[in-house]
Amino acid sequence: MQNSEDLVLRMEVIDASQKVVVASVQGWPYGTKISGDSILAGNYDIVPTHDGDSHESFPGYEKKTIRLSCWMDGAATVMEPGWPKYYVTRGGRIGRLNTDMFTRIFS
Repeated sequence: MQNSEDLVLRMEVIDASQKVVVASVQGWPYGTKISGDSILAGNYDIVPTHDGDSHESFPGYEKKTIRLSCWMDGAATVMEPGWPKYYVTRGGRIGRLNTDMFTRIFS
């Protein structure tokens, strides 16, 4: 598993923010969705969530989904490791974990 290049963007946005809350509790293989009312009451600048435990929207926030990490499909064998095909043809399946970033819209 590799961290995505998008992780740099996520960290830059978080670093530039005053008030951040992580709005999902992720645990393999399931997570817990945090109440939207709790999040809105906090008046946060950034609200990152795991996309599997995310919300459709929050009033006054813009939602952007980014890759958190990715990996090549583990369906490989000793004779066919999988990565050469992907490297040459970009064929095969790539797995990924996403995160939704809700950024408050200042008007």
